[in-house]
Amino acid sequence: MKKIYLFAGAMCITGFILVVIAFLMTGGNLKKFNSGTRDYVPATYNCKEDIDSIDAEAYSQCITLRTGNVDKPVIEYYNDKEYELWDISEDNGTLKIRRPNEVRNQKSYFIINFDTQNYDGIRITLPENFKGDAKLKVSSGEIMISDVNFNKLDEHLSSGYAALTRVNVSTVTAEASSGTIHFNHLNADSSIDFKVSSGEIIGDIDGSEKDFSVNTSVSSGDTNLKNSQGGKKELSATASSGDIIIRFNE
Repeated sequence: MKKIYLFAGAMCITGFILVVIAFLMTGGNLKKFNSGTRDYVPATYNCKEDIDSIDAEAYSQCITLRTGNVDKPVIEYYNDKEYELWDISEDNGTLKIRRPNEVRNQKSYFIINFDTQNYDGIRITLPENFKGDAKLKVSSGEIMISDVNFNKLDEHLSSGYAALTRVNVSTVTAEASSGTIHFNHLNADSSIDFKVSSGEIIGDIDGSEKDFSVNTSVSSGDTNLKNSQGGKKELSATASSGDIIIRFNE
């Protein structure tokens, strides 16, 4: 057993020495030792037609939606000089975005990467008068939305983080297997339906709690809501394991 500990200690010291040597050889720029990484270049896709529906899916990337001074949606992302990292198309008013299979786009099975900058996200800037539908899905990533009006918003996360800031919707649905749903100044005309298997639902809603018929349940965790009836709008918030903390701004 003592020999095993000595061997493990020797390996740790050797590894530390190699890192120091690499640091000195690169002048402190360890990114020179990256392997299997992509040669990223910024890219922009300008929609050619008016968009009233968004259908976007990703893996571990971040999907960001916001409004800006644009006539038609503009998509900004990073591409690879040799590989297309995103499939973007539009048809009959629907903007479709997909992240292709990661294996197809990988240059190496063994990767050393000291570059901490995130090139994987995609940002969608919508016209300020946009009010359509959106269906967003990530396996292990983030969905960030701010200052957008929707008719119907549908979010699905296997594990990750969803954030809504100053979002106006008619109906919104967000579901996470393992993750957090966070929102500030969420304004809903009809219904809100949030569900997490393991995670948290935290945020504030514009309006009064009396405006909503509330359905809430937590198997393991806490909730500050109470079930109620009589509201013209519907609020459903459920968690199998986690906390639900929702406040109202009136």
